Amino acid sequence: MESRCSNQLILTMEGNYSNCFVMLCLRVAQEGHLNCLMWLTKHSGTAHNDMSVDGMTAAHAAALEGHLECMAFLLSSAGCSALARDRAANTPLHYGTKADSRFKLLVK
Repeated sequence: MESRCSNQLILTMEGNYSNCFVMLCLRVAQEGHLNCLMWLTKHSGTAHNDMSVDGMTAAHAAALEGHLECMAFLLSSAGCSALARDRAANTPLHYGTKADSRFKLLVK
């Protein structure tokens, strides 16, 4: 399934522009839309590293849903930290290993 990034989706976001990019990056990572995530990280600066109110980054969101490709991109190309901790003190790798056994390869 091809992922596309919709300008209309970006335009419908309300509130603070910076916060919108953060929430959009989190949602795109959670849904596993790699092409969209690549576009957003290129155009948003560091929004993919910013945290939600519960301390989650885009890497946490991708890991929670088992999106290995998104997680690998965020860690290797987008500069996300595999050691960032959310409010529950979990890293993206903690969530990833629970969601998908292939994440254990990233840890080794």
